[in-house]
Amino acid sequence: MKTKITEIRYGSNWVATMEFNIGVGSDCRNPNPKPLKVPIGTILQWDEDSRDGNVWFNVEIDGEKYRGLTQSGNIVNVIKSGRISPYGNNEKGFIAYSGEYLQKLLNN
Repeated sequence: MKTKITEIRYGSNWVATMEFNIGVGSDCRNPNPKPLKVPIGTILQWDEDSRDGNVWFNVEIDGEKYRGLTQSGNIVNVIKSGRISPYGNNEKGFIAYSGEYLQKLLNN
């Protein structure tokens, strides 16, 4: 990992460092999302890690805005897999992961 990550905030921005899919169109009535390809270089805004293991992002692709998920457990797993890296100023939002706990997650 090129950038040392010391904290992760809700609403922080990330850049796709490899192509991957997020699921869109899922809700309580339709639990089966459609895959949407996220191209390399796309900016994603992290929304939340849900209790069911979904990691939610807000993203704009081809002029359309989406809220989509990846079933990765938490954002740290998406970072460790090499799919995203920090992008720009991520100082807004409340801290979700930081300190020794974050370092332990990143190093496992």
